[in-house]
Amino acid sequence: MFNVRFVRDNILRLKKVEYVLSEGVILDYYVSALWWAAKEHKFAKEQILAFYTVIHTLLDNIRGTV
Repeated sequence: MFNVRFVRDNILRLKKVEYVLSEGVILDYYVSALWWAAKEHKFAKEQILAFYTVIHTLLDNIRGTV
């Protein structure tokens, strides 16, 4: 199982989720997307990893345009 703190701190690089609204929104984005893929649609591990790549790329593209 994933260590949520490790992912939050080292992969997503979110340090102040409790205090900074934009970081909280980003964390909610990833949690919601992964919940949708894993729990609602029963994606396999490989599908979840591919889906994570897609949502991560989408968020990076959105950040680049703002």
